[in-house]
Amino acid sequence: MKGAVTLRHDYKDQYARIFRTVLKATQKGRYDECTIPSYAHSNRLISWLFWKRIEAALSLAGDLRGKAVLDFGCGGGVTFQYLHEQGCAITGCEDQFPDLAGEMSRSLGIDVEISSDLFVLQGRRFDVIFALDVLEHIDDLGAVLEKFRELSHKHTRIVISGPTENFLYRMGRLIIGYQEQGRFHERTIYDVEREMKEGRFCLQAMQTIFPGLTLFRVSSWTVDIPVAGE
Repeated sequence: MKGAVTLRHDYKDQYARIFRTVLKATQKGRYDECTIPSYAHSNRLISWLFWKRIEAALSLAGDLRGKAVLDFGCGGGVTFQYLHEQGCAITGCEDQFPDLAGEMSRSLGIDVEISSDLFVLQGRRFDVIFALDVLEHIDDLGAVLEKFRELSHKHTRIVISGPTENFLYRMGRLIIGYQEQGRFHERTIYDVEREMKEGRFCLQAMQTIFPGLTLFRVSSWTVDIPVAGE
């Protein structure tokens, strides 16, 4: 893929060290749904797979240098270091674990605006919006997609990823040791993609992780109808 992003080993190792410290200090299962145990897992195939999703998402976002970026559902902030290196103005939105997102930005020494509520962001336009493995959790997805539209201009790239929830994916969750087994997922990535299309977002590019044995789908989208004020 042209312009494909490959994250450095020291980048991944830095996050893994911080995540292991965080996981030791909290109850088992607390951060399962923001996938933190996966990045720090002793099974290299599992950690490779989850980092591969991030690399695919960053690749699909295109040239990020100097861009205004929203990471919705940022969790442990695995994009933060890369975005910082690209000179981005970073906003992280995390409603479930905002303290974790803030702790990660401080641990990395990165200036990140952290919000616990997407809907309090007003009068803003982002160049890139990431929503990685989060939209399957959203009850009222339509409202979130409309907010994405409000926060976009006509060239904004929206990058999403999510699980297929197929048999192999569920087996992977068992191997990792996740406690809830996706109980909080409202939908699959296929459902999310369908709602994006119904909401008149335009698919630009798609990647699957492990083609033929699809566990995750990563895709980029643009706003397909005029944005208010343009």
